[in-house]
Amino acid sequence: MPVNEDLYRQCLLTVAPDENRRAKQRDRPYAESTETTRTRNAARQEAAEKTRTAILNAMKPGKQYSYLDIANVTGVDPRAISTHMTWLANRDYVLRRSGGSGKAWLWELP
Repeated sequence: MPVNEDLYRQCLLTVAPDENRRAKQRDRPYAESTETTRTRNAARQEAAEKTRTAILNAMKPGKQYSYLDIANVTGVDPRAISTHMTWLANRDYVLRRSGGSGKAWLWELP
């Protein structure tokens, strides 16, 4: 049986606005959650960048620093310092030096 395209188009025009509204209503929670996640990730990255900048500003060329030295100057938790220092060392912002047998790493600017 052939399809009458004009009749189909007329029926679709009456139904489509309601169907589009329902689809948007169903998809809204997902769209909002991804936007919130994107915002949270951006805030997290911004905070990490601020911490890394504070660490680099606290260090002076030619001097070696331990995690605690940097934590005391910046006021950042030493465990967070260790994470950021590894990130900075992997990107050649700082150099990692051995503190000796059984001792913590020492860090310095290149």
